Amino acid sequence: MTYIHWLVWGGILVVTEIFVGTFVLLWFGLGAFAAGLLCWLKFPAWIQWTAFAAIGLILFLLFRKAPFLLGKGAGVKFGSDRLVGQKGVVTKSIGKNSAGQIKAEGELWLAAADEE
Repeated sequence: MTYIHWLVWGGILVVTEIFVGTFVLLWFGLGAFAAGLLCWLKFPAWIQWTAFAAIGLILFLLFRKAPFLLGKGAGVKFGSDRLVGQKGVVTKSIGKNSAGQIKAEGELWLAAADEE
């Protein structure tokens, strides 16, 4: 692989991380950038691949708790889980066998009920 290939793969991994948000792909994207630098410096392919894997794995292990450090710690709820028990406004009626819609915290959500 050329250093351009490494940079493209690194970019793909980092951009994908933006959409996935797993804090896994980011670290391997950075590993790909490091492998690209090693390729540009004419290191053998096995060193490039080893650096890619090692840097990705080491950064993942070091920063796997990053979401918790960014305020996503235990007890903090996200998505629809954070709305359980909150008040909302029904915008489309909710039936026993049909989903309705509510507005809560300025967002529209699908809602279902166990009873009429």
